[in-house]
Amino acid sequence: MKKIINILIFVFSISLGFVSCDDPFAGEDFAAYTEQPMSIYLETKEEYSSWVELLKRADLYNALNTDDGFTCFVGNNEAVARYLKNNNFASIDVLTEEQAWAIMSYHIVPNVILQQEALGGQIMDKTASGNYLLVEFDSSNPDAPKFVQSSEIINYNQEVINGVVHEIGEVLQPPLYNVGELLAASDRYEILNEAVILSGVDKYLNITDIPVDYETVKDYKTILAVTDSVFALNGISSIDDLLKHFGGSPKDKRKDFYKFVAYHVLPGSLDYNTLITRESAAKGQNFLTYAQNQYITVTDDGGLTNYINAHDPIDKEVRFNLDRVNIIGVNGYIHEVDKLMDVVAPFTYPFTHELTTDKEFEVLDFYRGPNTQKIEEFKGDDSLEFIEMVTVPSGVGLIKYRNMGNVTNMPMSFNDYLIVELGDMGYVEFTIPPLIVGRYNLVVYKWQYWAGVDKATDSSRPGTCQTYFNNIKVGGPMNHGDSHTFRYPVGELHVTEMKESKLKFKLTKRGPMAFDRITFEPIQ
Repeated sequence: MKKIINILIFVFSISLGFVSCDDPFAGEDFAAYTEQPMSIYLETKEEYSSWVELLKRADLYNALNTDDGFTCFVGNNEAVARYLKNNNFASIDVLTEEQAWAIMSYHIVPNVILQQEALGGQIMDKTASGNYLLVEFDSSNPDAPKFVQSSEIINYNQEVINGVVHEIGEVLQPPLYNVGELLAASDRYEILNEAVILSGVDKYLNITDIPVDYETVKDYKTILAVTDSVFALNGISSIDDLLKHFGGSPKDKRKDFYKFVAYHVLPGSLDYNTLITRESAAKGQNFLTYAQNQYITVTDDGGLTNYINAHDPIDKEVRFNLDRVNIIGVNGYIHEVDKLMDVVAPFTYPFTHELTTDKEFEVLDFYRGPNTQKIEEFKGDDSLEFIEMVTVPSGVGLIKYRNMGNVTNMPMSFNDYLIVELGDMGYVEFTIPPLIVGRYNLVVYKWQYWAGVDKATDSSRPGTCQTYFNNIKVGGPMNHGDSHTFRYPVGELHVTEMKESKLKFKLTKRGPMAFDRITFEPIQ
């Protein structure tokens, strides 16, 4: 069967009946519902008749009548007609099933029901096509319209038994090109694109998917793009000028040319709202770049203007071109900036590392989904990208990824956390991204899941561990059964070199431990 249908099977987690080309849910009886499911509801609305026709063409009509829970962005007949015309389709009938599926699956967010108030910024749950949708809005005016991928949401919160429908003014256009291809196709960024190719960074930008076990996940990245006109203001009118400006081999990661190019690339899917949003007490935030061990710093002026590296006189007041942010590719974003950004030392701000960001967790179909409470176990000999377990005897350890689903009264940042079981002896060690040199207070956010258990008799009584940072002991024993210390200040540590670090939790008393995230709070 086509690869795209296999993706749908994975996303929706439905039966193997989907391997058939026939609609897998045809003939199912939904009379037990007191309200109508998604597709049946849409079919009762004449203004959505073309949308229903597209769903049937994509073989998705009955899939949206199941009880999985969906958020759907739907266009009316006029919007569908404009989409067909703009994309040179004479009618819905000329679309293949695969083409219709690519369009429709981009408008469906499975396993989550998102009301109007939950829409803002990048939706953390992926669409059925495996993409993120971006909802943009005016944060200063809560009554202003919201736009999803630049299409205005014109009718919110049409509730059905298995989800919610939001009507949009235009049919969404799924991204067709990755960020490297978008950069190359634009006549605004010709010098930067040539620099990307000369340095070899283009190979990284053009990676769309990476394999994880037997699945694939998107490999996201974000480009801070400098225009040719900005280069010209700095006396650089060609790639030769840029090479002369920096010197050295363009592919040598130690040389200034390569560092400059890689400094404009950030790993991850970072929409503009994510870049400028921070903890209320923090004045700025650092983002790791593709240049080895280098960060940019994003701050604001106390108002609506946001800057990059404003603390440094060289790059003072580099701004985003707000007319050209959130240029969406298959594997990330491009944001245009108004000045050159030389590599500078970042300002020190609190740094939080989410322990549930491993690719092996991300590939799970319930990863951070708000409607599913579920646990996935990883054994001691399983390969995890940033986590290592050592136990005695070997191989007895377990790491459990737990999603709390729709439980909303939990303090976890993404409603998920890790449970670590090491048996009688052992440790778990996490790889931490490079930290800026300096002194920090280490804070562990741990979940006191077993706080109510009779610790004297229950076999799952919580464990105790000792913390080590780069094999140096930090603080004292940490008890995971203490119900009053979700935020646990471990102790002070000193970062002497900007490189990846190892954070180890060594078992001192048998029992499971639960971790959410780690924060390094700078001591100014």
